Amino acid sequence: MPDPAACGHVSTVGGDPCLRRQSRGQSEPGFLLFASGVALLAHGALCALRNRGLENNDAVRDALMAIPDRPLAQTSSIRLLRFRYYFPWRSLPPSTNELEPWVRRTLLASRVTGFLFVASITGSFLAMFGEASHQRGGVFADNAPRS
Repeated sequence: MPDPAACGHVSTVGGDPCLRRQSRGQSEPGFLLFASGVALLAHGALCALRNRGLENNDAVRDALMAIPDRPLAQTSSIRLLRFRYYFPWRSLPPSTNELEPWVRRTLLASRVTGFLFVASITGSFLAMFGEASHQRGGVFADNAPRS
């Protein structure tokens, strides 16, 4: 039986904690990385749908789109939002109030998925750092020296 301290667990109640952790399937960084991928794909799809609703409104589209405002690929109509609009505390330009309701909802959904992507990819990197540090006995390890 492996040493429980080697996989970061002290208690062995209920079987081998190392095997239990491996059999869960995904670790926290893996789940967050998967969530960031899903959020990125959803964000791209919502941005493409939103762009269809903004075809006749160049002023609003130019205010919302990232610079340079070029498609991601030659055959693609996907243009992403400016990064600042991913955050809920940043207000949209006032001209977005005149948009059709479905375009406003799509814009809101693309903002949410953009924020979820940024949050989950950041959380994934932090969780990977924390796990690596914990496994090597670093700063976040239970047995790290305390000052």
